[in-house]
Amino acid sequence: MCISFPARVIRISEDGMRAEVESMIDGSIIDVILFTPDAKVGDYIVVHSGIGVRVVSKDHAISICSIFE
Repeated sequence: MCISFPARVIRISEDGMRAEVESMIDGSIIDVILFTPDAKVGDYIVVHSGIGVRVVSKDHAISICSIFE
């Protein structure tokens, strides 16, 4: 079973297809495929199965994290 989690974008590839993100759950750095062309460095996204699927607000990302606590 896969679980979606919030992460902060820290780098985006030149072609905009991949991003390096920092998980808000454990702080790990993960390389993901970006399905959110509007994402930019500093944004918070939801990651599911290694794919960035949606840009969310910081407040929403924090509320998702509270589920894991």
